[in-house]
Amino acid sequence: MSEELNLGKLFANFISFVVRNSKLLLGFVLVNSLIVMLYLTFIQSPRYSSVAICSSNITQFESKNEFQRPAVDLINHLQMFVDRKDFIALGNLLGIETNIARQFIKIDAQQLHQLDLNEDYKTLEKFNINIIVRSNKFYDEIEDGFLYYFNNNKFLIDISSLYFEGRRRLYSDVIEEINDLQGQRGLKAGGDFINTEVIASNTVNEIFYLSSVRERINKEMKYELLSYVQPFSRITMRNNFIFIWTVLCAALSFILALLIAFIKDLKIK
Repeated sequence: MSEELNLGKLFANFISFVVRNSKLLLGFVLVNSLIVMLYLTFIQSPRYSSVAICSSNITQFESKNEFQRPAVDLINHLQMFVDRKDFIALGNLLGIETNIARQFIKIDAQQLHQLDLNEDYKTLEKFNINIIVRSNKFYDEIEDGFLYYFNNNKFLIDISSLYFEGRRRLYSDVIEEINDLQGQRGLKAGGDFINTEVIASNTVNEIFYLSSVRERINKEMKYELLSYVQPFSRITMRNNFIFIWTVLCAALSFILALLIAFIKDLKIK
């Protein structure tokens, strides 16, 4: 009972304290909240968020099974230049003008996953590029910039060139083997019926297998260092966090005002 009375008295004193200093508290909160609202509305540059879904075949060129990790790391490396505000270097890497590079506020890439029927996360051969920029007028240049960044990386050029060179040699060998098998099949047509049937069947199976290899190589020859599954969304509405920041500012201002009012009361006493 004594504790309840003490808590009740403490609460009553707090309410009395707030009422007594209501003008100070209210004024402090309103002024700071108004300053934050004006800053976010008229002073801070607008911010636009956009995302692109991408795919990369770097791991195939390296003969590693790391999904999209190399491409994700390459994209995230660019944030270092944004943090250091080295937009000249960033513009050179992306092959874009410096004034366009200055629009970047954040660059972030994330590997994509999907929840399967067993409720396990399956890693996909795709990743997101998330950007926050100051202008929504340069999405085309930014998309071309990321392509330029990958296609002009010396290491990536070297490993992709070696990969395609090997695939071209393999393709030539497969075509040559298919032609030889087709020729042999034609020559065997006039031989013994049973042997011809067996040989022809084996030859057809080999040709079918080599044809599937040929088609797979054709597909692999189209691999790219970076490709867009879905380009950057053309967002026209700026990010609006005025309400969140105003509420946060009001809460912090109220706490600070309480401290000021408490110090004020101590001085009066």
